[in-house]
Amino acid sequence: MKSTVLLKFCVVLIFFLFASDYSQAQWQKTNGLKGGYFSLVAGDMNNLLAVTNYGSIFQYKNESWNFRSSYNYLNEIFKLQDKWIGYYSNVISKSEDDGLTWQEILHPDENNFLVSAKVIDNKIYALSSDTLFYSDDFGTTWNANEVSSTIVAGVDTGFFYAISNFYIKDNIMLAGGFTTFPSSFGALAYSTNMGLTWQPTMFPSNINNTFVHDITGDDNYFYASASGGFFKSTNGLDWSEINEGLPFSGVSLSVTKMSIFQTDLIAIINNTPSGLYRYNGTNWSLFYDENFPSYMSTENDELIFTANGEVIKYDVANNIVLTSDIIASTSRPVVSANGNVYSVYKQKMFRSVDNGQSWNVIREPSGGLLVVDGNTLFTTSSSGVVRSTNSGDDWTFLTSGIPSTHIPKLSSVGITDKKIYAGFNGIRARMHLPPVWEQGGVYVSLNNGDSWSALNSGLPTEGGVHTPVYSITANGNIVILNTASGRFSLINNTWVNISNGFPVNVYMTGLYIFNEDIIFLTTNGLYISRDRGITKEEFNTGLPSLTYYFTILFNYENELYVFANDQADQVFKLQEDNWVPTVFPMPDNVRFTELQATGKIIFAGTYDNGIWIYNPSPTDVDDISNPESYSLGQNYPNPFNPSTTISYQLAATGNVEIVVYDVLGKEILTLVNESKPAGNYQLVFDASSLTSGVYFYRIVTNNFIQTRKMILLR
Repeated sequence: MKSTVLLKFCVVLIFFLFASDYSQAQWQKTNGLKGGYFSLVAGDMNNLLAVTNYGSIFQYKNESWNFRSSYNYLNEIFKLQDKWIGYYSNVISKSEDDGLTWQEILHPDENNFLVSAKVIDNKIYALSSDTLFYSDDFGTTWNANEVSSTIVAGVDTGFFYAISNFYIKDNIMLAGGFTTFPSSFGALAYSTNMGLTWQPTMFPSNINNTFVHDITGDDNYFYASASGGFFKSTNGLDWSEINEGLPFSGVSLSVTKMSIFQTDLIAIINNTPSGLYRYNGTNWSLFYDENFPSYMSTENDELIFTANGEVIKYDVANNIVLTSDIIASTSRPVVSANGNVYSVYKQKMFRSVDNGQSWNVIREPSGGLLVVDGNTLFTTSSSGVVRSTNSGDDWTFLTSGIPSTHIPKLSSVGITDKKIYAGFNGIRARMHLPPVWEQGGVYVSLNNGDSWSALNSGLPTEGGVHTPVYSITANGNIVILNTASGRFSLINNTWVNISNGFPVNVYMTGLYIFNEDIIFLTTNGLYISRDRGITKEEFNTGLPSLTYYFTILFNYENELYVFANDQADQVFKLQEDNWVPTVFPMPDNVRFTELQATGKIIFAGTYDNGIWIYNPSPTDVDDISNPESYSLGQNYPNPFNPSTTISYQLAATGNVEIVVYDVLGKEILTLVNESKPAGNYQLVFDASSLTSGVYFYRIVTNNFIQTRKMILLR
């Protein structure tokens, strides 16, 4: 009998895994924006992994890209035969399926923090301040060698602390760090016993106080890059300068990474002119000076690097941009009431007039800010406020009334109640001294930007300069400034500080304006102000205690919704002053930056996944509360103890059966077994009588079957 139940349960589970969800099918990725912002790359053209700034991993294979996984915030990535090694913070991880899943293989305790990791000669090495870890079986087992904090030269003894990079070849280990001997701020240390004992290895001409950037080597030489220049050594002790051909003299060198390509040394240098430099054994030459390269891989005599977020394959005749057609962009949509949608990405402004089927550049270069009022657009530039009155086809600079000293410091624009606001941010940093305010404050226009006048009443001043403005949030009749002196709300033409009023140790992380109310996102959940920010009250009824994870608020058909990026299937809707779980279709494996709606259509910006569109079919009814599709919501909270809420929606009247199973497919409890009309429903499942573990719950109604997993934690 048990095997029969298990077989039936597996059939249901397989159906659940492979059946398409009608509600999620209403979401589609648009055809943009193209490109991505990649920070790491490893491998070769036969199998390449590239990692974005937000931790998404993409694989390049068979001349095409495929998304693999998210939340991989790596400092380094290495290819090790057919496996991949990732290093982040204090963790070394391994992937055996081309970046789809990652397994933690080394995580020292918090008192033994890793400073660097490398793969050398098919071995994984990881160095902390007092231990060298290494593995020759892909991280299955590790050796741990003690690393000394003492450095000795003859009869003199000093302190050495590894803080930067290292390299190991044969029996020689080199490491960069801080030392008190010989009176050097930064130095290179030498060991023949894996760091058990150290001695200083000096650069020529007694170059001291030099920070070591990177260390590498080939069959003949060790190479080191430091703030004092480049050096090579045959034995790791005696070094000679190799700076011939470099266009830098008398300045501290800044090097991101070094590697061996073919028979030459390659380095990414950040000094001007920045780029990829090549040392052929005699002198250096600059061979790539575009788009600021940041990381590189030299696998199988191929040089592949990242520059300005692109992944590029080096070719003597013509470099090949591999990511020009991939949709891995992280952007925010700005929606107009006329149906157009805009976005700014990589200093370009895009527009789509066909619901994202095509995207065209309408302004380049462009600032990172855009506000829209019908066919009228405003954006920022170093030459002042810029306006288009025909949806971005033509642009006009607007500076009348704005001091010339302020124009290059324009930081933000906002629109509300037919008024245009412009904020300015001019802060001059000073070493070891407080920064100086040079430009700040707000200017307002009452005639669509044709002329401007100051509006600074209530803003703090320093040396006669009003506080610098970072950003403006405006909606309806509400205008909020984010400034160097806190948040200010415009009340009766005076700026009022609204940064206070939160409990002790509660900090604002963002805000959202809805129906003339201000909702604050904080480290302790949501707060609401109904008087333009003067007073605040908690706004968490119905939400869990850790509500600061719910980072996305959005308005859909004048109803407010909230959800968390890491739990996008848990959506809450505001009803009166309570948040209630609701069924709102969200796509799987998508992290949102922002959602904006025009009518029933939603445009969503995402992390590393382009811009998405939600467009209900014409047969959908007007009210989302009257469903035309079936769904079974993910229980909330999950994990839970001992009770949890389950939501489901029915498109038509019919008998509904909801049953809970254990992991073996045994029926535990029937939650619902009755006829119900179409509509949205919730039930509370009390698991007080059950033990901790994984359970499944299944709905069967009118030929619709769906199963979800829940976790009970005692």
